[in-house]
Amino acid sequence: LAMHNRRMEHANEWRARSMVDRLQKRGYRISYEQMRAAVSSPNALTREFIAKQLLGCNDERLRKALAALAGSGNVTVDAVRNVILARNREFYVSVEQFYRIPGEPAAAPFPELAQAVEMILENGAVPVLSHPGRYGFLAENAPQGKAERHGTQIIPKMRRVTAEQLVGDLLACSDGLAGIEVFNRRHNQSQVQFWQELALRYDLLYTAGTDFHGEANNFLGIAPSEDVIQRLYDVRRQVCQRRQRKL
Repeated sequence: LAMHNRRMEHANEWRARSMVDRLQKRGYRISYEQMRAAVSSPNALTREFIAKQLLGCNDERLRKALAALAGSGNVTVDAVRNVILARNREFYVSVEQFYRIPGEPAAAPFPELAQAVEMILENGAVPVLSHPGRYGFLAENAPQGKAERHGTQIIPKMRRVTAEQLVGDLLACSDGLAGIEVFNRRHNQSQVQFWQELALRYDLLYTAGTDFHGEANNFLGIAPSEDVIQRLYDVRRQVCQRRQRKL
């Protein structure tokens, strides 16, 4: 986990540097040094954070770009992140290509699903599937009609899997999945019902969370109940006991 965190810090730093460089070459006023000085860790240099730094000094340019790309010139952090800095736009740079620590000759492979679950379990935590209603690769989240969008962001064509397949794969990993984040600020009522029913079917906890990523997503009205928190502690204790018996 420590090695993963080191690689992620390096990846987020150089992804941000690369995106800022592309923006500067297109005439946007933004400084990587000022951005980095404002945060304690490179992991805070998200697309949302970069979008926030663009506002104020680039509003007219952003307004024109949003009008051309999305049909609306309303300049907000979410609009800049989801349209101008979207995955299929020229300014986007993936984290994966910088996933390494200084000294490694090339990017390391991102952890596979089973490896990620094992890292969580090894460090005394339990795996919970976060905000599944936002996954563009799930068949259940495929948009109706020709345009594939997530909010205002166009989703590239991709191989889709079903929710049942995803949950099944996670359950098959090591000691498996403990719960699903059913209640999320971006889940609509039908998604809440769908994922709650799926959690009950597989005897999984259903949790709640805000997925807080900064001021633009400052919605803190969702939290798991005390009962859910206690059950997560119980699951963690059971998992630890099972793993000790295997040693």
